[in-house]
Amino acid sequence: SACRPSSSATSPRSPTTRSTRPATKRPVSYNRVFTRGSEKSGNARADQLLHQGIRKLEVGLYDEAIAFFDRAIHIVPKHDTAYYNRGLAYWRKQDEFAAFRDYSEVLKLKPNDADALNNRGKIYVLQLRFLDAITDYTRAIDIAYPLYVRPIDGTNVVVDQEVSGDDTFAIYTIELATLLTNRGNVFNRLGNRAGAIKDFNDSISIDSKFVKAYVDRGRLFLQMRDFERALEDCSKALELNSNNPDARKC
Repeated sequence: SACRPSSSATSPRSPTTRSTRPATKRPVSYNRVFTRGSEKSGNARADQLLHQGIRKLEVGLYDEAIAFFDRAIHIVPKHDTAYYNRGLAYWRKQDEFAAFRDYSEVLKLKPNDADALNNRGKIYVLQLRFLDAITDYTRAIDIAYPLYVRPIDGTNVVVDQEVSGDDTFAIYTIELATLLTNRGNVFNRLGNRAGAIKDFNDSISIDSKFVKAYVDRGRLFLQMRDFERALEDCSKALELNSNNPDARKC
């Protein structure tokens, strides 16, 4: 699992300037969730415990990781980064209720944290709370869209900048197309096929090589008995990646 950038890169913060230079950090996939470790809490001991927890988390020692995050939170009760990573540890332990609690705590501290919104949205889907999932996904999309920069290198990215005292920028990337596809699938489960198709279309508009969007839209067309468009999407998915298991079953 890759370490994700600091939470200073997840809130929109109404950036006053924009840059079109390519993003320099590893993309954050909304198909997965990542550890977060570069933010400082202002307490050296809490941050040390945080990083010890992340190291345990990244090698699958979830209980040990949680113990370190617990200690960091005890020292700094509003340590949103520790809550975020503890939520991830619980998620990987398949304890969705504890993960939900921690992501909700992150959002109390930082309501515009797109990653926490996305991760909590996934839990809402597991709980069959589809309207709540739509709310969280929509908030995350609303945060990401204004920061979206059309790519130069063929990948869809969101570039977020925070002007610091020396006018430098913190830059990170989000796979916006994936987030739209996630919401589209929830719309479909709610019976809102028009909303689902719009999200899939927007996803493909952003990333014309995104296999999952073609697969999911193709499956929706099959449900609608629109076999011609279903075949077109499934064929496109296979053309893009013939080894993708979802494309092969489309």
